[in-house]
Amino acid sequence: MKRQYLLPLLTSLACVGCAKEKPEPDAVVAKRKYTVDFTYNGTLKNNRAIQFINNSINGTSYSWNFGDNTPVSVAKQPTHSFSSEGTYPVSLTVTGSNGPVTTTKQLTVAPNDTAILVQSLVGKYRFTKLTSTCFSNTGGNNTSSCGKLTEPCDIVTTVSRVGQDVSMSLFGTLPLSYIGTNYVFTNGDPSDLSQASFKKGTDSLVYVRATSSLGGGHSQVYYGQKIP
Repeated sequence: MKRQYLLPLLTSLACVGCAKEKPEPDAVVAKRKYTVDFTYNGTLKNNRAIQFINNSINGTSYSWNFGDNTPVSVAKQPTHSFSSEGTYPVSLTVTGSNGPVTTTKQLTVAPNDTAILVQSLVGKYRFTKLTSTCFSNTGGNNTSSCGKLTEPCDIVTTVSRVGQDVSMSLFGTLPLSYIGTNYVFTNGDPSDLSQASFKKGTDSLVYVRATSSLGGGHSQVYYGQKIP
């Protein structure tokens, strides 16, 4: 009789163990597990807007590090532009019920068309002519006080590229203003204007430095060409 009662008891205990190992419902597993992935729309060139597409599943918060020392973004699908070309480690961190998970992709940003244009202007230029003009203001009219002086000179400046700006070794850095018949770079300051103009197809460079005030003003124009 004892054996008859012992067998059902052992079977019952075994079933209790089986109940503990029963698989969780799929819905519970789905809430606990999530994926982290992203793609993008746009052209990978500097100063172009890139729309990042978040393909992550089951995340509750997001953090984007674009690898270019700009602030992180917590938007789900941010738009970002890179100021210069290069390879950037772009990371997306997704936080869910399992904590943060990060994925990183290396994005190579090419120079955009304007940057390529600026690169073609890089080199050494020799100024061989300088025109200097000064004037004073009298009664609201410009009255020449020293007139216009043109003289030869021999000055070499090196034009280098800083992003989309041009930097001249003698005169500093100028941001891109516009590109027309000539490639023109200017700081746009009417009281202390600096402007570089590269004439298309001739490798010539004209640099203007003009200062003005209520009492008058002064301008210097340097004319030169690229040294082969």
